[in-house]
Amino acid sequence: MKIPSRIEPLETGGFVDHVMRQLMSGKEAMVHVVQCGDVVRGAKVYKASTPHVI
Repeated sequence: MKIPSRIEPLETGGFVDHVMRQLMSGKEAMVHVVQCGDVVRGAKVYKASTPHVI
């Protein structure tokens, strides 16, 4: 799977070894199943907010 751009800093920082798949997506965030060493975890990545001009 291609690494989502919002997770790339976690991979380069050594926090995530492998992104396995996307688990779910909502209006505010996406959750991916990631592998960190021998442990499988969930990484919740919030979507970028669009600034509103008033």
